[in-house]
Amino acid sequence: MTADDYQALPSSAFESLLPKLLAILQVTQRPEGTENARNKQDLLQAIQAFREALNHARDLSNALPGGELLVEEQDEIIAMLERLRAKKRSVFLKKKNMLPRA
Repeated sequence: MTADDYQALPSSAFESLLPKLLAILQVTQRPEGTENARNKQDLLQAIQAFREALNHARDLSNALPGGELLVEEQDEIIAMLERLRAKKRSVFLKKKNMLPRA
C-alpha cells in the first residue's frame, strides 16, 4: 500500500472542536447561569455536539495506519526504513558507477 492509498485526515473534524468547546463555555458564562431551563437545554445541546465531534475526531485518528504502535515502535520502524533506504541508495550508486560513460 502506498501513501496515496490512504485518505488524508480531514482537519475540519479537529478544527470544529474548539468552536464547540467555546459554545459550552459561552453558555456557562451567561449572567443568569445555567439555572433556567433554556440555558440548561442549550448547555446539554452544546455538550452533546462537542461529544459527537470529539468521538468523530477520535474515530478518524484511531483509523490512521500505525496509530496502534507505541512511539518507540514507530521510531524503530523509521530507523529500519532509513537503513533500508541507505542500503538501496548505496546499491544504486554502485550500479550507476559501473555503467559505461558515454
